[in-house]
This record gives sequence, structure tokens and C-alpha cells, in this order.
Amino acid sequence: LSDPFVIIELLPRHIFSSCVEQQTVVHKRTLNPVFDECFEYSVTLEQCRAEGAMILFTVMDHDVLTFNDFAGEAYLSLNQIPGVDRGTSNADNFHGLKEIELNLMHQRDREHPILKTLESRLGDKAAQDFMKKCRERVTNF
Repeated sequence: LSDPFVIIELLPRHIFSSCVEQQTVVHKRTLNPVFDECFEYSVTLEQCRAEGAMILFTVMDHDVLTFNDFAGEAYLSLNQIPGVDRGTSNADNFHGLKEIELNLMHQRDREHPILKTLESRLGDKAAQDFMKKCRERVTNF
């Protein structure tokens, strides 16, 4: 069993610079948690429609005595949310929205060429921030 919780953040940071990450409550001793919580961010429709705008869900296993363990992550493009897409959907009423199932991803290849490339981009703040997050999530990275 684990003690999972989820960190929610809007990306990319240069678009959502005023939005801080938020997190769910910890669900004790379960492998099948249901995170039935609401989170609000003050953003514009233009920010949400920006290229690459997304929500990152990072699932962590809470540990009391050591660092929290990274369990996986999932991304949701903001263009998939009704009212944000350029269609005729209206975001005024969220009742009846369909669930979106997201697969958890976990980077296992620490020697992947893309990660090595990002790590070598010392002058690129976004790349360095991303690699810092990777190191925080996965021990022995």
C-alpha cells in the first residue's frame, strides 16, 4: 500500500508564472485513491489556448521519515477542456462533463538522449528547471 497525493501545476511556467502548484490531500494506505477535489487557478482564456498549455499531474507517495517517492505523472492539454477548445463548448456549467482518463508515465531510462541533451543546455533556464524537477522526483538520477 502507499500514501498517494497529487501535485497539480500549470505549464509552461513562462505562460503561467503567477500560478503556484497545488496539491491534494494524502490518501493513507491505498493503491486506488479517488481524488475528488477542486482546484482553482486565475488564468485567462488566451493563456489556456497558448501553444503547449497543459496541466501536469504528478503522483507522489507520501513518506514521513524520508523524501516522498515519485509514482508517475500525467499531462492534460488545456485545449482538451470544454470551453478552452475553439469549438462551441461553453465552460459556464461543468456539470455533466465527461471524465478524461490519463495514463501515468514514469521515465525509467535515465540515460535517454533527450534527457542528456536537456541536461547539457546550461544556458537554457527552462531546460535546467525541468532537469531539476526530474532529479527531485527520481532518486539516483
